[in-house]
Amino acid sequence: MIQLELGSHRWPLPAGESVLGSSPAAAVRLEHSGVLERHALLRAANGGASIRPASSETVVLVNGVRLGADPVPLLHGDKIQVGVVELVVVDERQIGTTRMADASALRAATKPGTPMPQGGAMSGGRLVSLSDGREYQVGQGPLVFGRDASCDIVIESTDVSRRHAVIANTPAGYVLEDTSSNGVEVNGERAGERRTLTRGDVLKIGPAVFRFYSDPEQKQDSPPPGAAHRLFDTVHGIPAMVPAFPSRPTAPPPLATVLVRSGSLRGQRLPIRTPVVHIGRADYNDLVFGEESVSASHAKLQRREELWVLTDLDSTNGTFVDGDQVSGEVPLMPGSTVRFGDVTVMFDPTDLRAPQPVGGGTRVVGAISIPETPRIEVQRPSPPSAPSRPKRTRTRAPAQDPRTRWIAFVAALVAAAAAVAYYFFGR
Repeated sequence: MIQLELGSHRWPLPAGESVLGSSPAAAVRLEHSGVLERHALLRAANGGASIRPASSETVVLVNGVRLGADPVPLLHGDKIQVGVVELVVVDERQIGTTRMADASALRAATKPGTPMPQGGAMSGGRLVSLSDGREYQVGQGPLVFGRDASCDIVIESTDVSRRHAVIANTPAGYVLEDTSSNGVEVNGERAGERRTLTRGDVLKIGPAVFRFYSDPEQKQDSPPPGAAHRLFDTVHGIPAMVPAFPSRPTAPPPLATVLVRSGSLRGQRLPIRTPVVHIGRADYNDLVFGEESVSASHAKLQRREELWVLTDLDSTNGTFVDGDQVSGEVPLMPGSTVRFGDVTVMFDPTDLRAPQPVGGGTRVVGAISIPETPRIEVQRPSPPSAPSRPKRTRTRAPAQDPRTRWIAFVAALVAAAAAVAYYFFGR
């Protein structure tokens, strides 16, 4: 049974969840300065126990490291500090030795109601540094520890080999391989050449200490082999010949990309495939920019609830988003221009299904229906009529008498006959 010890007094932890605080109803009651009524929540199950703060404002330290919101397994010899009080975790099975208990006994306490398998495929492997709180994802490829700059996690210490250890995701689970001369400690004991890690294991590599987390792989029910082909044949009939094409494994699309607009990588589009991305000049970062204006650990980009958040890591030349310097955490929108020192990139998330933040505190409202304005018939004044022109009257010449026209015709004919006679007979 797990117990908490303060001086000569011990509190056995009952099964289930209990309260540590100054309240009279608390299972572990501490009437000391700085201890709140509900300071921490304890959970004991199957011989193991875990602890987490009762609220986000509560400060709880385990072995000198402040806890977050997630429960942390308690191991024999751990020191818990609440207020001015320091409690010691005692496991009756380990009395008389300082060796830490195997974390496999604490699975039920860490995730109540979800039993952890002893082996098999796992997913979501990650390491949390107990010194600075940084989180490192274990992807499909191996995660390499060492002193060399080419390693994934660089530990600058003479006690660490250039290539000290490797964690790989195998069908049997996450396996730690020790390739060093000084060794790797897991839960206070030498790990050996190969060791399968379980959730809650504490790894010590030189001066660096990490806590390992992982989740069981969710198995989906799949149809029996050949069911799809039989269904196709039932619907469409049996084809004469079905060509077989080998399936090619395709890499999952990136979560986001950044288009480099200045610097040595100008014009390149860099993919982002993990929800936590470290940016800087050092080789251990996820996005590496070699310019001198970029700090070794410059900024961190992480995805939270379908939203990308950028944080500056106290860089020398600062981080800017759309011209404004980053202070604290700043959400990124599609097309945001981000500058790390003298390097400028454009952020482009590939998953745009999530709602994006609206800058400036502007609230988006739906369409507003505007009632139709009644039409008013307006009678326009008729244009002034043009002045009337005086009408022109035509006067006809009086009609001539037909006899007058006949007399004129006969006279003309006589004149013509006289002219012809004179031409022929008058000479």
